[in-house]
Amino acid sequence: MKLLELIIIQKETAFDRRAEENEKRKLQKENLKKRFSKMASVAQKIMQPVQSLLDKLINYFLMIFLGNAALKLFDWFTDKENQDKISTIVRFVEYWWPLLLGGYILFGTGLGGLIFWLIPAVSLLHFLLCFHLLYQYADDQLPKLVQYHICPCMGHLLL
Repeated sequence: MKLLELIIIQKETAFDRRAEENEKRKLQKENLKKRFSKMASVAQKIMQPVQSLLDKLINYFLMIFLGNAALKLFDWFTDKENQDKISTIVRFVEYWWPLLLGGYILFGTGLGGLIFWLIPAVSLLHFLLCFHLLYQYADDQLPKLVQYHICPCMGHLLL
C-alpha cells in the first residue's frame, strides 16, 4: 500500500506543479499585455500630431481629386454630343433592370449560394420521389401518375 500511496502523491505533486507553472505563464502573459498596451498608448500620443497632419494632407488631395472628377462628369453630362449616349444608357437600364437586379442578387449577395444549391436539391428530391412512386405503383397506376403530372419525368422514360 505504501508504494501505491507514494505514486499517487507523486502524480498529485506533478499535477500541482504543472498547474502552478500554467498560472505563472498566465500572469506573465497578462503583465506583458499591460506593458504593450501602455507602450502603444504612449506611441499613439507621440504620433497623434503627425498623424493628424498626414490625415489632413491626404484628405486635401482626395477632395481635389474627387472635385475634379465631379466637374469632368458634370461637363460630360451637359455636353450636347453625349445626350444620345445618356438616353441609350437610360433606355438600357429601363429595359434590363430586372435582369440586372437578378444578377446582382444571384452573384452579389449570399443569396446566390442558397439558390445555387437549393434548385438542384429540390430537383433531385423530385426525381427521387418520382422513382419512389414508380417503384410503389409500377403495375397499373403509372399512366395515371404521368397523366396527372404528378410524375412527368417518368413519362418520357417509360411510356
